Amino acid sequence: IPPRPANGDIILSTNGSTGAVAGTVFDPFDQVLPGAQVGIGPVSAPATSTTTSDVDGRFRFPALIPGPFDVTVTGGLFAAGRLPVVVVGGQTTDGTIKLER
Repeated sequence: IPPRPANGDIILSTNGSTGAVAGTVFDPFDQVLPGAQVGIGPVSAPATSTTTSDVDGRFRFPALIPGPFDVTVTGGLFAAGRLPVVVVGGQTTDGTIKLER
């Protein structure tokens, strides 16, 4: 995976009760992938929240309860991707993912 661009500031809870996931979507050619559909949800379950990667391929999910999640991504003609992550209260977890052909 190529170097990750900055994902901007994410406001986290001051008491550490929530965390966040932020990352960048890359295509198989190591180019950022804008317009990818990104979801997050409990492990092995459908996404409970979705967003679209921005023009720089970035996405973010703020205010998540701590615990395990799956980040899922679909974009263009590339194979869907899945990345297991663990959200930690008061921290931002890296959800950067590279899609396959």
